[in-house]
Amino acid sequence: LQAEVLFAFDKSELTDEGKEILDTEVTEKMKAHPEVELVLITGHTDRIGSDNYNQKLSERRAVAVNDYLMSQGIEERRLHTVGKGETEPVVDCKGVRGKQLIQCLQPNRRVVVEIEVQSVMQQ
Repeated sequence: LQAEVLFAFDKSELTDEGKEILDTEVTEKMKAHPEVELVLITGHTDRIGSDNYNQKLSERRAVAVNDYLMSQGIEERRLHTVGKGETEPVVDCKGVRGKQLIQCLQPNRRVVVEIEVQSVMQQ
């Protein structure tokens, strides 16, 4: 169970594509697998902006995913959110500037959803 949901530059609103990914990759799987007790929702940003601003933006992104999953029937007790700001980039884009930089850094603007606690099911 893992989903990366991308966000527009400087935004914390889920895109329609992001909602679709969450529906198929997270909501459906969590409903089908009650043994998944807790998922970690980690928000990330690119490096543009101050550390403090990016930390808060990453937290807003994680909460946006959390709230969407709850609106789809996932219980709050099964969700844990955290923001990492710009501390864990997946792309670097050194030497890129302007609009190309914003486009190049897109993969860093994401939320990762992964299993944190899973119980052992009795057979």
